Amino acid sequence: MIKIRNKKRIYQFNLNKQLINEFENSQKASLITTLSADSILKCCNGKLKTVKGFIFSYNNTIEEKESNYKCMICNSNETIRSMAMHLKHFHNNLKTNDYVKQYGEFRPKNINLNNLKQQSNIKCEICNEKMLHNRQLMFHLNNHTEISQKDYIIKYMFNGISPKCKCGCGGEVEILINGNNCDLKKETYCRDYIKGHWDWNIYSQEEKDVIDFIQSIYTGTIITNSKNIIPPQELDIYLPDLNIAIEYNGLYWHSEKSGKDKKYHLNKTLQAQSKGIRLIHIFSDEWNNKQDIVKSKLKSILKLNTSTKIFARKCEIREVNIQDKTEFLNKYHIQGSDRSEIKLGLYYNNELEAIMTFSKPRLAIGKTKIKNNLIKYELSRYATKNNIIGGASKLLKHFIKQYKPNYIYSYSDNRWSDMKQNMYTNIGFNISHTTLPSYFYTKTFTERYHRFNFNKTKLKEQGHDVLGKTEFEIMDKLGYSRVWDCGTIKYELNLE
Repeated sequence: MIKIRNKKRIYQFNLNKQLINEFENSQKASLITTLSADSILKCCNGKLKTVKGFIFSYNNTIEEKESNYKCMICNSNETIRSMAMHLKHFHNNLKTNDYVKQYGEFRPKNINLNNLKQQSNIKCEICNEKMLHNRQLMFHLNNHTEISQKDYIIKYMFNGISPKCKCGCGGEVEILINGNNCDLKKETYCRDYIKGHWDWNIYSQEEKDVIDFIQSIYTGTIITNSKNIIPPQELDIYLPDLNIAIEYNGLYWHSEKSGKDKKYHLNKTLQAQSKGIRLIHIFSDEWNNKQDIVKSKLKSILKLNTSTKIFARKCEIREVNIQDKTEFLNKYHIQGSDRSEIKLGLYYNNELEAIMTFSKPRLAIGKTKIKNNLIKYELSRYATKNNIIGGASKLLKHFIKQYKPNYIYSYSDNRWSDMKQNMYTNIGFNISHTTLPSYFYTKTFTERYHRFNFNKTKLKEQGHDVLGKTEFEIMDKLGYSRVWDCGTIKYELNLE
């Protein structure tokens, strides 16, 4: 006896959604239509849209799905996903790409890529078509049979002169096809000079400047743009002797607009940390607007600080006025000035060498809660002009003695701070907890703006319609994109 595995009645429709037949079950539908019973069931369950030009359903009517696109040939209301099938059955097997060439792109993902291409400064010098990156350009050159990739690179990227090894040996650098860099395992010269090899990969000029700076101060091994350290992620700069890596984050490519979500930078940091690597993130606006501070921090992290050493015991502590504090922090602290109430400075030979500021609890970072009235002050900033030995400890002890707080807290930025050992652990603070990544807004991708400048109250004061809308929806409509950091670690010092 044949076992009927599906007893549901099945209805057959044509592509115009007109009922043309009905069957007691899938086996009878298959027997009469000579179509696969499995395919018919998949169509009924929504896993297939059609089977050989027919629609099958458990219902005797087909509900019209909301369309989001109108076919430019017949004005039929379709969805983006149904267009390929529509073109096949109603327009003589017309290919989607041929339709796009004649009527324009309609797929959101492709539209977004086209927009990115238009904003790119990389283009084919032969046909002027814009590209997302150099690797795409190399594959595009396969369409230009009149010139090889190698000849194109030499002609347009090196002004007609074959590139030479930068170490001075005079050897020509091997140029590999499809956008690959010179492979150290294949070339036969300068094996010990990795940076001497031609590398045109998708560096920005700013990233090259960072690499050049590291090379100018550090003599150890430097590996660039490697996907072998924390695969499949790429590290821009890796110093294996120190287990330190540096990422240069251009605001456009590291914003939500380019797909970098809330946890992208944090996950990359944690992935590096799992391999024992400390990962530093530099945002492009920091390098462009505060380059001296960034260079100073990098020197300190690499233990190559050449600034003058001054012992804190030789310094005098004084209150700093607002103007001097603002100028000093803007010049020597990566976050710039603050609105602190207490401003303590270390003076050496009557010159301000270090500042530590304190303020009452604020809600600008995370969701700080006052428990049993213990939170009294936040250590807001600490910055130095030179290498002050023991400066942070001396200023903190003076603050505790003069202001008698019972609780002090502060935050370290996971993009810059060593999560294992840093200034806070050195002066007696303990880790309270880590906070989730926070975000900044950017519009021109040249500068980040703190999110608290755009809360709904302030947006309403500026005349924007905020009713029924989230902050993000308002800012997105205004043309802003979010850039996420790596979160922070909260440190606390309980003095009770």
